[in-house]
Amino acid sequence: KSAKVEVSRGEYGQPTDTIFKKDFSPSRMGTFSGDFVLGKELKTGDYQLKVSVGDKEAAVSWFGVEIFQKPDFEVAVHPERDEYVSGDAVKVDVGANYFFGTPVKNQKVTVQVLDTYFSGGSIATKEGTLDSKGHFTAVFDDLRITKENHPWGSYRSSGGRPYTVTATVKENTGKVFSKSAAINVYPSEYSMRIEEPQTLWNLK
Repeated sequence: KSAKVEVSRGEYGQPTDTIFKKDFSPSRMGTFSGDFVLGKELKTGDYQLKVSVGDKEAAVSWFGVEIFQKPDFEVAVHPERDEYVSGDAVKVDVGANYFFGTPVKNQKVTVQVLDTYFSGGSIATKEGTLDSKGHFTAVFDDLRITKENHPWGSYRSSGGRPYTVTATVKENTGKVFSKSAAINVYPSEYSMRIEEPQTLWNLK
């Protein structure tokens, strides 16, 4: 039997307009291959690819179509260190350069510290402007491990708290590009662990 392949645009998980339909003849192993070209005027969104054999649906898969815009410049984020102790000043250097080599000058930059473990939301923000060399330095001195925000309960445990530092640069044209880096903040510089024996023997 032949296999019919249909590709349809979908909305809210339901296929609507069919943009491709073709019958294929499977090999003796039951396999076939084919391709089709996405038109330049094709709408973005979700599309369904359905394979039918006779009147029965054999397989369904979904894929997305989006517009790819090549970025004009790249953003770099460099924390001074990867690990910090609660109360340390977290210094982050941000750089932005066009792909043809020159720095992105005098553009707005926003640096955020995101809560990686819990909500993923921003807990600290610094805003500024890139200098003539395309650089900006943000310093955060309020990242502290407390009883309330330590992810593993005891704020005196040795485990660090993960954060994501994200820098976003916005050009005058309205184009926005971001880059992120990961850091860990520990509750203290040192930790101590005491282990008790599981079995006590009375030798009397």
